[in-house]
Amino acid sequence: MVFSIHTGLGASIQCLEAVEDLHKYGFIHRDLKPANYAIGLGAQVRCIYILDFGIARRILNDKGEIKTPRVTVGFKGTVKFAPIACHKRKELGPKDDCESWFYLLLDLLIVTGLPWKKISDKNEVMKVKEECRMNREKLFYGVKCKEEFGKILEYIDSLHYEDRVDYSYIYELLKTVYFYFIFIFYHFIFYLINQ
Repeated sequence: MVFSIHTGLGASIQCLEAVEDLHKYGFIHRDLKPANYAIGLGAQVRCIYILDFGIARRILNDKGEIKTPRVTVGFKGTVKFAPIACHKRKELGPKDDCESWFYLLLDLLIVTGLPWKKISDKNEVMKVKEECRMNREKLFYGVKCKEEFGKILEYIDSLHYEDRVDYSYIYELLKTVYFYFIFIFYHFIFYLINQ
């Protein structure tokens, strides 16, 4: 399902806020996807909640430090939204949840869907995800504000397992995209009114 840019951005921001909260408590989700979020009921209908912690993992040790990564791990999560590190059987950290969130964001906004949506083979999906790093047009086909989305992906890709995520940087880029579309919308309304 594809949302309008305003709805998609608003929803994805709430999804990222939920991930940020989970990370603050020392856990990673490892299976972020649209199906693992839900909206509230009644007065909370505009609130998005993160669900399904079945494969979540504590990443902090008893001293509050990030655990030493295991040498090899099994594949966890959903192929379509899995970070590249998961495909490579590497230990997942907060940055990998953010990569999955980024795929979720694009899945909510791109009419044609993610470039690997019809591929089921894990290795082929990983190959397409890696190719999209070299050819951004393949990943951002039909998306406005490619520069801002590209910066988010570059930032996430620059992080390592043990790095803390600068969520404020990601939120600032999302806010830039959001205000760009508000600006376009109001220019269009102004144009219609003055016809």
